[in-house]
Parts: sequence; structure tokens; C-alpha cells
Amino acid sequence: MTRNEATSSEHAQVELGVQGMTCASCVARVERALVKQPGVVAASVNLATERASIEFSPALISRERLAETIRAAGYEPVVLTAAASETELHFIEQV
Repeated sequence: MTRNEATSSEHAQVELGVQGMTCASCVARVERALVKQPGVVAASVNLATERASIEFSPALISRERLAETIRAAGYEPVVLTAAASETELHFIEQV
């Protein structure tokens, strides 16, 4: 997990799918891109599940901007349903 300095006491957590990663370097690239964004407190990306878990301040950055950051890093962000599990992913829409 990569952490950044918190600038707000209220944080939210979101999980986004990340398609197109093939190795640990891809994971590191997505994590670095996310934590560079103002308002992102922490980011953890899992290659096997193709997920990014992001702690952020909604007052400073939107979920849409998080998805744009993943896309700008060269990967495809995917919004996951609340029912998605580690073994069964249900994609409701691509961001």
C-alpha cells in the first residue's frame, strides 16, 4: 500500500477494477499515479483481483477523477457492484 499525507479528517474508501495490468510494475505504476493526486490518502492495487482500493478525501478529489487517473496511467478503470467478491466480479459499467 502506498500512503500519502492526509489533508482532511474525513475520508472515503472506494474499490475500482483495473483492467490491463500484467505485472508488478503495472501495479506500482497505478499506485504511484493515484497517490500523486491531491486528496488521495492511500492506494493499494492487487494484480490477481485486478482491483484498486483507494482511501481519499471526497472534498478534494472525485471518484471520476480517480478513474481518470487510472486511465491516464494506461489502464482501464471499471466500477464494481457492491455485490462483487474476490472470486466473482460483476462489472456494472466502465468508467
